[in-house]
Amino acid sequence: MRPPRLDQLDDIDHNLIALLQTNARESVASLARQLGIARTTVIACMVRLEKSDVIASYGVRLGQDVLDASIQAYGGYQTRAEVRPRRAEAIRAHACDSVAVRG
Repeated sequence: MRPPRLDQLDDIDHNLIALLQTNARESVASLARQLGIARTTVIACMVRLEKSDVIASYGVRLGQDVLDASIQAYGGYQTRAEVRPRRAEAIRAHACDSVAVRG
């Protein structure tokens, strides 16, 4: 069975999905208050949306500051064959995506 398309969902479903996309950890009581419906209705909607694969999972999004801090360097490094070995040893990399050697 295929999940329903978003245009086939009612207003409560759309509003519930929007709230969960903003904060997937929001309490059922808070969701119910914001939607103006009973907590049991929120639970029933969530179960239905989960079973029909409209909601596939709940997750965590990392903050931009965390993502920015994890990128330390991105770029290239070139060296020449005549670089002294001890100087080459001082270069350290956490990860290397590719290496190109020119002949």
